[in-house]
Amino acid sequence: MVDRLPGATLDVFFDTCPEMLFIVDTGSALQRMSAALRRWFGAGDDSTLSLALRVHPDDRAAFDSALDRLREGMEQEQVEVRFRDARGEYQPLSFHAARAADGGSLHGSLRAMRALPASATPAGQASPAEAPPRPVDVILRERSLILDTMAEYLPISIWAVDSEGTFVYHDGHASERAGVRRGQLLGQNVFALYAGNDGTEVFLRRALGGEIVHFNEELLGVHWETWIMPAKGEGKVPSMAIGFTLDVSKNEQIQAELRERLARIDQQQEIIRQLSTPIIEVWDGVLTLSPMFGILGP
Repeated sequence: MVDRLPGATLDVFFDTCPEMLFIVDTGSALQRMSAALRRWFGAGDDSTLSLALRVHPDDRAAFDSALDRLREGMEQEQVEVRFRDARGEYQPLSFHAARAADGGSLHGSLRAMRALPASATPAGQASPAEAPPRPVDVILRERSLILDTMAEYLPISIWAVDSEGTFVYHDGHASERAGVRRGQLLGQNVFALYAGNDGTEVFLRRALGGEIVHFNEELLGVHWETWIMPAKGEGKVPSMAIGFTLDVSKNEQIQAELRERLARIDQQQEIIRQLSTPIIEVWDGVLTLSPMFGILGP
């Protein structure tokens, strides 16, 4: 077992360690920082320095959210935000911190974002390390907007059920074709609503078991094409299944019409083969050709 470092040794460690280390209270006020971090900030002997005050205003919400999660019990948290350096310029850094056992302080480090090799970055394009990180709340809003736009304009229904089959998400106007309003199924159980249906009893159960499934079915007078994906989150067992159901009724109608036309053509060709201009003997030595007027339908 390693003994705890005495105060003098810890001082030497913070003074000589090349990493940008810190100890802050739960409000991000610095209690201690390594010499490397002090030089990067240009802080001198400023004892009132706060990490939050050095964060770019556009990234402050993401940084505060990370602090909130740590205060609420998350053991460690990592987020990419921009901090103001000694020259007054904002640089992207990775904030990585863990909550102390007593919950009263946070211990962690700031690290520069690692850039891709020059060969991996297209000419004239900034490397990921040079591009400012995007705040988490902005990313989440954009993802939500993308999902909402798909549900609004595409002939699909987007839905998700938990491991017990209860709807936790239901959107998309495609379900209105079947008389189901958007969001109407929230809180209801899919296995109770559609008991005995292959889509739920077979394919959905396979998805909840960890398999990606794709199938077609007719339900409530509408033809559907459905993809269901398991969502595993942090565990190995799926915590929910996410489904995308596409209304393909128009395609089915077109295909049915084509099949009907082909069947009619096949029927007419068969009639032609069977009745192609028969020769009839009217009386001895007298032959006639029998035309097929009126045999073929339109």
